[in-house]
Amino acid sequence: MGKSAAGVAPMLDYAALKIARGGRELYKSIENAKSSIVVVSPWLSEDLAELLLKKHMEGVDVRILTSNDCSVEEHKRALEKLILVHKQVLSGGSRLLRSLGLAMLLTGIVFTLLPIVASPLPAFLESAVRLFDTGLRIPVVSSIMPVNLSLVGLAILGTLVYGAGLAKVRFYGVSKLGSERLRVYSPPPFINLRVFVVDETVFTGSPSLGIKRSGGSTVESMMIVRNSELRKRLVEAIENLESSFSLRRVPIEKVGLELKKPCKRPQFIA
Repeated sequence: MGKSAAGVAPMLDYAALKIARGGRELYKSIENAKSSIVVVSPWLSEDLAELLLKKHMEGVDVRILTSNDCSVEEHKRALEKLILVHKQVLSGGSRLLRSLGLAMLLTGIVFTLLPIVASPLPAFLESAVRLFDTGLRIPVVSSIMPVNLSLVGLAILGTLVYGAGLAKVRFYGVSKLGSERLRVYSPPPFINLRVFVVDETVFTGSPSLGIKRSGGSTVESMMIVRNSELRKRLVEAIENLESSFSLRRVPIEKVGLELKKPCKRPQFIA
């Protein structure tokens, strides 16, 4: 192949457009990768995440650019396979404070409820109404108000003391591939590319969640190209995506925490 002129698209060593069920061929190519894999996709399948992690462990240079769209349940599970959530103990807490706080809390609750529970039923109802009234209207002309407020205050203070005695911990996510090898972005703009560079071969087309070991159940289109110059240009463009399109990267430690929470983000529609 001759060297291409400036501004002219390079001649291709190999090019093919295929329409097939799922992303079986792409999965097999990634499975056989020897040196490098670059994945740019809005969503990842669980099978693909497991395979990419396996190739990373084999020494293949794996890089992933994807979204934090947790509304796609399989993509969320795929991210959970790639991100490990750690627990860090910042302080061990105080057993003395916890014991003191619990004693104050129980004392406040017991002595607040004891006069009411120990009363006959009519008196119980009258006391319950007065206690409820005490909590709603300040001031209330009632002989039980100072006692009730003091005991309730003791229970609240006990809760605060108990909380102060708890161990201080923080949770954070860590990429199993390395921080720069897994980049997760939050829209807008949404990464709707599906580009895969496997060793010297470029794949681009429709597959994302359909890239499965079994081939998946979807019909996908895929352009397969082999050309060293085109591959080089594409990898450079991928590396510059963040700055070129002002993509908002989410720190991996934050992504790990988001995965443990209910998803509130609406599903992206292309």
